[in-house]
Amino acid sequence: MNKQEQLNKLLHEAFGFTAAEDERNLLPQFFTQTRNYLEFLSGSYDIVLGLKGSGKSAMLLFTYHEWVERRVLQDKFLILANSVSGTPVFEETLRDTEEADEYKALLAWRSYLLSVLSGELPEEVFRKSRTLKEWQSELRKLGLWFSKGDELRKRWDTVISRLNGLRRIKARSDLGFTPTGGVTGGGVEFEAEFSDDPSLRNFPKASELYRLMEMADKGFGEANIEVWILMDRLDLIYHDDPKVEKIIMRSLLETYRTMRHFKNMKLKVFLRSDLFEDATAEGFRNLDHLYPSITKIYWDSDGLMRLIQKRVDQVLGSEIRFLPENMGRGPAWSWIYNRLTLFPEGEESVSPRDVIVFLNMAINKEMSYAQENNTLLSPKSLKEAFPEFSKWRLQMAYSEVRGLQEILNEISKRGLRSKVKRAKMEEIFGSGFVNRELRILKRAGALKELREGQYDYQFAEVFARALELLRPDRRTEG
Repeated sequence: MNKQEQLNKLLHEAFGFTAAEDERNLLPQFFTQTRNYLEFLSGSYDIVLGLKGSGKSAMLLFTYHEWVERRVLQDKFLILANSVSGTPVFEETLRDTEEADEYKALLAWRSYLLSVLSGELPEEVFRKSRTLKEWQSELRKLGLWFSKGDELRKRWDTVISRLNGLRRIKARSDLGFTPTGGVTGGGVEFEAEFSDDPSLRNFPKASELYRLMEMADKGFGEANIEVWILMDRLDLIYHDDPKVEKIIMRSLLETYRTMRHFKNMKLKVFLRSDLFEDATAEGFRNLDHLYPSITKIYWDSDGLMRLIQKRVDQVLGSEIRFLPENMGRGPAWSWIYNRLTLFPEGEESVSPRDVIVFLNMAINKEMSYAQENNTLLSPKSLKEAFPEFSKWRLQMAYSEVRGLQEILNEISKRGLRSKVKRAKMEEIFGSGFVNRELRILKRAGALKELREGQYDYQFAEVFARALELLRPDRRTEG
């Protein structure tokens, strides 16, 4: 193959997809088995947190593939509780924000998980457990039993439509949950207020749904099976309504918390880090009990380099030189890594998705050149791809983080430099900058705090390039 053919092959087979859902058929070739993955596989963790594009979906899909195709985790039975592509299962919402509360959302999650179990379990488990036969009979009476052919979307929509028949449940702000699923607040027991529609009056309460989940866990023990329910794509739930999104996330975490002690049924949740922080920021009952079950996906420079090299080796062979050795004063890979680095909540981070998108753009640039180089990608193509990538990454951040665009538009309009003082930011945004705008900027990874020197903050280079923020010089005060 000549260089153009090699680049074209890389573009279509190694760096042509930006989401794990789109390249799930290639995951067996490309997936990198990191420490996070191996610890998850061992059962050490149930909640996997990570930035968008960090590899959460890839981990879920690869785990499921290995279970189906290679008999990994054969002492477990894995169930996908969401569609891996296309329209999200959880698109249908509680009727509106005024109708939504944590109790209704708790009912939704528990009912949905029971409905998922009902249609996906193999028939032999019911022959091994009398408890599961009784459990099956109770779910049928409650209208929560579905056949294997029923789509997950149908099950979720059925649960939500029934819940939307409930009158709004009024609860105080100190709403909490008992270990058995009862609802409390200030020592007062709360009950759901049901619709006058007879078909809706018998919707089970949270404590009844919890009892059914306990039955399932007991039955799985009798059948000598451990069930893992895998749940992903939760960042697509009600993105346009932050209040409902927060309610849904908090109730999901509460659902998980009350399932933690189950021995034979495990809920495995893959969730964006910022959504977890939002759901727990104002306090969450027994939050410290969740942390031992949480792992956070993190990629360092060496890990990402191995991921990229594996893709190149799988497609073209290990003898191919992909990146130039040096750019400027250091290695080309360091040049890429430093420019793509973000600082979410003060942590240095680069996601696999961002690297793949950037290299996709660089390959397209290289294919437009006629020149031959010692490596497939030249310093020229990498440099010319960065401005294009920075604009794409900025638009992605706008879509992911509410309120970010207004803040960065103001910063760009003021002509700030890539390093700024806190006093300058407070001059623009007011004395509440630290509690408002700074929190949003940190969530997006747009800047980091500096501990030394005359400046207090430095913008991530990818944002600084997109916003055309200049580097500070000695004459600059801002």
